[in-house]
Amino acid sequence: MVKYQSANIIEFEKLAEKLARGAGVIIKEHFGRKVGIEFKNGKKADPVTEVDFKCQLFISNEIKKYYPDHEFIGEETDKTNDKSYGGSKYVWVVDPLDGTLNFTSNFPLFSSSVALLYDGEPIVGAIHLPWPYNEDGIVVHAS
Repeated sequence: MVKYQSANIIEFEKLAEKLARGAGVIIKEHFGRKVGIEFKNGKKADPVTEVDFKCQLFISNEIKKYYPDHEFIGEETDKTNDKSYGGSKYVWVVDPLDGTLNFTSNFPLFSSSVALLYDGEPIVGAIHLPWPYNEDGIVVHAS
């Protein structure tokens, strides 16, 4: 059984949604435009873009602002110089642009994923799909 401050769960959920939506705004601003692309391990099927890095930096900075003692793990960690915040039972896990290959191919099926673990167990998650034909996209979240 996970033991955490349940009073904070709504705050965590709201922040996860805010972060996923914020990354979605960045993603939409760059969709369909030419962006810098690198390939992880030289694999064409595993691209990473400047948008991945921008989204991850946005998310990590927001987490630091609200919860400086929480740890952070992001898919692009090595490139954005994010560091673990040290010793917290709370760990945010992020894929800032899930579906980068679709994004770079101008296929609008991609998302931003944000989760919070407490002592290794997921307690909050939000996935924002920025492109389902309406202004705000869709957010799926769980707690």
